[in-house]
Amino acid sequence: MTRLATWARLVPAFHAAVVATVALLLSPSPARAHDNPAVAVPAHGSVITSAPKQITLTFVEALKKSYVTVAVSGPGGDTFQNALPVVDDRVITQAVKPMTLGDYFVVYQVIASDGHPITGRVQFTIAKPGQVVPATAAPTSSAQAGAADDGPAPWWPWGVAAVVGVALAAFVLTRARRRSAST
Repeated sequence: MTRLATWARLVPAFHAAVVATVALLLSPSPARAHDNPAVAVPAHGSVITSAPKQITLTFVEALKKSYVTVAVSGPGGDTFQNALPVVDDRVITQAVKPMTLGDYFVVYQVIASDGHPITGRVQFTIAKPGQVVPATAAPTSSAQAGAADDGPAPWWPWGVAAVVGVALAAFVLTRARRRSAST
């Protein structure tokens, strides 16, 4: 087999390896809920005995200030937000009207630092001291309230893809040289 025929057979395999490696490296990483609130005060599912004067949602990363909405509703469907929410880097503070005993829901929508909208809900109950309150369901949101951040996207899949791509390219080239040297 001639040197040209050997290269003609191996070049498509090499191109396929390069294209596969590039496709893997450029493919989008899975969606990550990295802008969930790290802390909600009052916490989701909590039972408190005194009414808060404000609701605080602390996120892991900074938020876009101009795209924050917080609504607080309580017994009878009344709303309790007292002003516009205040955003300070990664903390949202929502002042609230005086609250009475009952279940309250804080519904929020923010634009994360990466540009994706995040909506979520925090539920808490104001009860008399010693009052038994039935358990509530888990938060229903695209970003679970109170969930810890998953951290940045892992780098190791990209490293593995690069190593595999380089190894595959080296294998193809070494094999081509050996075949061309033996002919």
